[in-house]
Amino acid sequence: MPDQPTLFDDEVAVQCFFGCPTVVRDTDPDAAHEVMQAHYQAEHADDLARAVAFVR
Repeated sequence: MPDQPTLFDDEVAVQCFFGCPTVVRDTDPDAAHEVMQAHYQAEHADDLARAVAFVR
């Protein structure tokens, strides 16, 4: 397993759950969430649509 960067005490990390290597690190959890939401919309819109269609 590759070395993971150390988080500072006031940092949060959010990793993309679609298996891509995108990780958002920020000191503000809400800001990290917004950046990850934008990533999902930009990179995984089709994946999200398939997931929603599957659960309906």
